Amino acid sequence: MRCRGVALVELMLACALAVALGGAALHLVVAQIDEQRRLQRSIRIEQELRAAADLIVRDLRRAGYRGDAATAVLRAADGQAVPPNPYAGLERGLEAGAIALGHAYSRDLSEDGQVANHERFGLQWLPAEGLLEWRLSGSALQPAARDHWQALVDPALLQVTALTIDLIEERHSLLALCGAASGACASQAGCPPERIRRMVRLRIEARDRQDARRSHQLESRVGLRNDEVRGACPA
Repeated sequence: MRCRGVALVELMLACALAVALGGAALHLVVAQIDEQRRLQRSIRIEQELRAAADLIVRDLRRAGYRGDAATAVLRAADGQAVPPNPYAGLERGLEAGAIALGHAYSRDLSEDGQVANHERFGLQWLPAEGLLEWRLSGSALQPAARDHWQALVDPALLQVTALTIDLIEERHSLLALCGAASGACASQAGCPPERIRRMVRLRIEARDRQDARRSHQLESRVGLRNDEVRGACPA
């Protein structure tokens, strides 16, 4: 009985089959790694936008806060004059093509009634650079380029392509609370007094700096907790 070895043709076929199977397996591994990387970048983009939106929402809720609000209410109840809230209001900014929104609130341990630079905040979008920034301090309620800004999202990862800011106001007359003076306002300026309730609707769109096909958008709504009172009772 004669023993036969592996023929050259059989060896070549086995090697070719092994190379094909190895190449297919390697292709699947590379495709899986690439897909995992893309998925991780998509998740990071979404997380970056959500973290930025959460910061914006939390801070906007504080807009108009004053440390002596309770004292102002007691003065009004006693019929005393109540100084206006220096932190009230929202202000848009469109300097140098940027879309921005500014607000203020008190950070004093003991309210001094003065709005300092470090008590002014806000956000802005720079379309040319694709940056979304947060204001750490400012010289006025309206945002300006000279203010102190800090990036809200990683500029190496995200290019912010759009920012939409909608201000929604509800005005309610307080004339009925003027008591005996609740007559007609006639031509008196700033009469009747009004309570202004504000809501801000934000829409942010961004895309991957390295892959423009990957984008994400996020919409948030926030109601300001501190209503503004404006105007005066009939004289």
